[in-house]
Amino acid sequence: MDAALIVATDPGAHLPADTVKHLKKIPTVYLEPHKNPTTEWATVVIPVAQAGVAASGTYYRMDNVPLRVKKIVDSGHLSDEEILIKLKEKIIHAQDY
Repeated sequence: MDAALIVATDPGAHLPADTVKHLKKIPTVYLEPHKNPTTEWATVVIPVAQAGVAASGTYYRMDNVPLRVKKIVDSGHLSDEEILIKLKEKIIHAQDY
């Protein structure tokens, strides 16, 4: 693995130690609204709106039932989805050169 883009999870707290050790050795871009173990070592941390609080979206219960949630506050940050769309656009545009 050459690089990692991590969204909506905290591998520093939830993945096996060997996996985290490898991630620490490669460039890592992390989309996250809160400080946590992964924000301490990620190469780039992009703050995002907290889903279900500062960003609308769909949550899935453990039994795979979707629950639509509405934004209730404005954090001033873009959502994960908005950031990923912007990154995709930048990559596509860079390939035009």
